[in-house]
Amino acid sequence: MVPASLPSSSILLIEPAPALSEIILRYFPSVLVEVCPSFENAVSFIPLHCYQVVICPQRLASRDQYALLRLNQRHHSWSPFIVTTEREEIAHVQRAIDAGALGFLHGATTTPTIIHSIERLLRLYRLRVSLARRAKWATDFRERLRTNPIQETWETLHVAKQDNRVMCQQTLTAIEGSMQAFRGQANDFAAEARQRMWEI
Repeated sequence: MVPASLPSSSILLIEPAPALSEIILRYFPSVLVEVCPSFENAVSFIPLHCYQVVICPQRLASRDQYALLRLNQRHHSWSPFIVTTEREEIAHVQRAIDAGALGFLHGATTTPTIIHSIERLLRLYRLRVSLARRAKWATDFRERLRTNPIQETWETLHVAKQDNRVMCQQTLTAIEGSMQAFRGQANDFAAEARQRMWEI
């Protein structure tokens, strides 16, 4: 289900390192930041609140067969889920990515990289939601075209239905074109975020 409207920019931090919390609070003053102090809190928070980005330590993300990742995918599939890790844990990061995490941040990540990554992740969320909305619009217009075929009745009704059908077809074409553009942007943002994280 697509959200009726985008929430205010929001980030969920699960047991964050103090330095990471400080950077996000300092450089994103307009972002609503919520902090979960434990895995158990996060299990209850994720289904009930819409977050644009979720950041979680690798050791918690992997608990109960990546339960937090699965919850996030089930309730907010557009929200990028990022794991934080130390260098000795990087070997385990690929498992988190395979389970659905977009990427990772580790202790050596510089402040400018964190800022840039968060900016791009917030933008990625908005692109994903916009794409989901357009997919729903396209489905609605296809259904309208399917259930309202042109009837061979008297001329005025025929012309009105034909005009309506042409308008639906044109709108559907425009929506599908915008979906391709949004899908390309979202894929580029996700690929760039992963690449920057692996380069650190």
